[in-house]
Amino acid sequence: MNGPDYTPFENLILAKVEALDKRVEGIDEKLTLVRIDVAQLKIKAGIWGAAAGMIPALVTGLAVLFGGPGGG
Repeated sequence: MNGPDYTPFENLILAKVEALDKRVEGIDEKLTLVRIDVAQLKIKAGIWGAAAGMIPALVTGLAVLFGGPGGG
């Protein structure tokens, strides 16, 4: 990859750039995984929020239906 006409300094710079490129690729892959995890957590939070919101609604509906407090 390094040509014979490169100076030692140029070879060092090329090696550093290649190393940084590999690190950036690794970080990009990890960032993609984090984004997927966050999306999954948002979905789970929405499901749990909907389930938690249904409990008071069901209790109120049952109380009205069966003549509980405030049901007449």
